[in-house]
Amino acid sequence: MSQSDLRKYQRQTNVRLVTGFFVLLVVVGGGLIAVFFGPRAALLGVLCMAAAAAPLVLISVALNVLDALARKLNGSE
Repeated sequence: MSQSDLRKYQRQTNVRLVTGFFVLLVVVGGGLIAVFFGPRAALLGVLCMAAAAAPLVLISVALNVLDALARKLNGSE
């Protein structure tokens, strides 16, 4: 495998791990809140989790855009 293939594989793996974590957090966390406190509390819990994740998502998107721009200007891709 070439260096770029390994980096692509690493990036895909990281994206899948983070996505799986957030899906697990929302499904299991929201489900447990629903079981113990009811569906209205679960909805509020999921909204709070989404609000907490929003800055992380925005930072990640900004860094990915900057990375793509730097690669384009540098002529790497």
